[in-house]
Amino acid sequence: EIVLVVDDEQKILDIAADVLKANGYRVLTAREGTEALTIFVKPTEKVHAVVTDLMMPFFDGAALVRALRRIDPVLPIAVMTGLVTGQVESDLQRLGIRHFLRKPFHAGELLAAVNALLDTKRPSA
Repeated sequence: EIVLVVDDEQKILDIAADVLKANGYRVLTAREGTEALTIFVKPTEKVHAVVTDLMMPFFDGAALVRALRRIDPVLPIAVMTGLVTGQVESDLQRLGIRHFLRKPFHAGELLAAVNALLDTKRPSA
């Protein structure tokens, strides 16, 4: 399964990608929202889930979530953030975001969030 990780901090991208790859996921990375959208719409890559930072320059996580929801209303998305207000969290929940990773988070929290995201897309056995 392919997970797209989006964060403007290269260190976070590298660590998240390493953790996910070490646990069997294919990982694509983007440094901001417009790059993430470009990757997402490529017909050669089928992204199964997205983990995005909320606060990024240019095209932030909230704008990315809204754009992705227009393309794929049921795409599993988790949001990473260091700061989130109740209003921002409520707005994101209205867009179907149920998984929030509060920075700093542990590798296990990232894996649990991605597993939960993908479990919503996997057919029941």
